[in-house]
Amino acid sequence: MVIHPIPSSPTLDSFPASFRFQIKKALSNDIAAEAKETGADQDRSNTVPLDKALQLWRLSSSMTDRQLYIVSWYEQAICGAHGNCAMWLVEVKGAGARNLVASGDPKNPARTIGTGWGVGIRSNSLQPYPEIMVLAHGYRPQGGPEVEVSCKHQSGKDYVSSDCPVDCWRSLNLEN
Repeated sequence: MVIHPIPSSPTLDSFPASFRFQIKKALSNDIAAEAKETGADQDRSNTVPLDKALQLWRLSSSMTDRQLYIVSWYEQAICGAHGNCAMWLVEVKGAGARNLVASGDPKNPARTIGTGWGVGIRSNSLQPYPEIMVLAHGYRPQGGPEVEVSCKHQSGKDYVSSDCPVDCWRSLNLEN
């Protein structure tokens, strides 16, 4: 599994204007829902402009006519002290882009794939897109830090939650 820390990714302002427009259009309602849920500055007077706050990492795929990106909103008001930032999964195809997390989940109105500081990627030969593991800073019940994981996989046109492989949590938290 390949682990990628999102804060080391390029920001949206490093991409062409038409691409920036596609990403912001695809996520506009979801970003607004995340801002509302987290209490982020609604009028943007105390937040970093989206073009500088959104970080993107392109994932590899067997699909040649489209690209898949993890988009993270690296904003202190949303990420908190531990850097667990809201993340979305966006498919770009031609002049269009869409969030690959299905709508309709009242527990996830912003349609994020989760909040965290990085992602793990595992190829799946049965799907054109990889399985994704969102990595977040957390705490052990008995005290002390740990890496928390949540896994997602493609199901039809969208990504859904799935069970993580048994050894993932142990290997990320250096347990045998």
